[in-house]
Amino acid sequence: MSFEAGTTVRFKVEAKGFTGEYEDPDEPPLISIWDASGVKRVDSTPSAKDATGRYHLDVTLDENWTRGLWIYECRATIAGKPLVKRGSIKVVKTQ
Repeated sequence: MSFEAGTTVRFKVEAKGFTGEYEDPDEPPLISIWDASGVKRVDSTPSAKDATGRYHLDVTLDENWTRGLWIYECRATIAGKPLVKRGSIKVVKTQ
């Protein structure tokens, strides 16, 4: 998925226990984001709770940050067991 530099992107996190049901983690999930040049732009920022097991973090993609493929990582624990989700987005500049 592509997003234009200067816009705000909502990163959504869903946490499910081993039964497959939505479950709140021990602490709100932490989100880190690296830009295309490998610079960490968001460092372990707690996400906001929307509902049981559902969280989000809104991030504004600064105009001066590197364009290209960005990597994000969400970390949490449920009952002390780690949960990790990684993904990517493409940041572009349009005229």
